[in-house]
Amino acid sequence: MKRRLFKLVLFLFLGAIVNIAIAWACAVWINPAKFDPWPEIGFRSSGQYTWKLIQTNAPGMTLYSSTRSWSKEPFDIRDHGAAPEEMIPSWSDLGELSEDFKKKVARKPDYIILEKRWIYCYGWPARSLWSYWYNIDPTDLPHTYGSEGYIYQFGSWDNFVPRILATRPIWLGFILNTIFYAAILCLIILGLFKLRCTIRRKHGHCIKCGYDLRNVEHEKCPECGARTWRESRV
Repeated sequence: MKRRLFKLVLFLFLGAIVNIAIAWACAVWINPAKFDPWPEIGFRSSGQYTWKLIQTNAPGMTLYSSTRSWSKEPFDIRDHGAAPEEMIPSWSDLGELSEDFKKKVARKPDYIILEKRWIYCYGWPARSLWSYWYNIDPTDLPHTYGSEGYIYQFGSWDNFVPRILATRPIWLGFILNTIFYAAILCLIILGLFKLRCTIRRKHGHCIKCGYDLRNVEHEKCPECGARTWRESRV
């Protein structure tokens, strides 16, 4: 029982490692800036505030790009597309105004203030890791930046999309991917073990240690004590 439990934990641990490795490989190989144009999901305006949400999908990656703005004069732009709050993932905080954005607006209500936030989701077949980056850009005020995850490359200024290795788990996707990869590893290892046993038995060797049993009449392998293939046929 303990041995089976140990194997289960080991395969799940290896599955988690593969899961993280695949998610990071997606982060390295998939460049969000290459997806142009990005499909706009929705835009909403409520007087002086506007919110535009854009979503980019690719195999192994989902990127949410959120732009909120404040202006002293109300924006004369009609709502279009789906409601952004209906499109964001339930585990993110994109639906809430950030504290930094609210503080900037309170300090300089006469300014036009932009807050750009990106949420990066990586993993396959399900998204399993995520991180974020944000930039608050008020006119004539210091910019405010923030992120979580390892930023290893910045995009060009005309198409500014930083690239990040995600570090936060999306628990449902992380668990599903871990089980998926653990099952694949289990099947591969068991298949290789079965193949090795078949080859050893075909050549008259002990299926456990490989000892040559062709001239041995014992019911047990003299090397390791395992049952011989002769005994297994009886």
